[in-house]
Amino acid sequence: MWCQVEYEADRLPKTAAIVLRHRLNGPEQVMQMAHERAPQGIAQGYKRVAGFDQPNLKAAPAAAGAR
Repeated sequence: MWCQVEYEADRLPKTAAIVLRHRLNGPEQVMQMAHERAPQGIAQGYKRVAGFDQPNLKAAPAAAGAR
């Protein structure tokens, strides 16, 4: 039966390697993969929800200091 210390000693290096690998890929690669798999625009839904789609951006007031 494993104890917590043995479990963490086994899992932490493995999960750390996964996290590092994800950081090396960067968000652009994830968005590129999403576009390749759903060229009609999976990102558009995210942009709309976050308020970064074209209609929301055009309707938003200019940021302070924007020219």
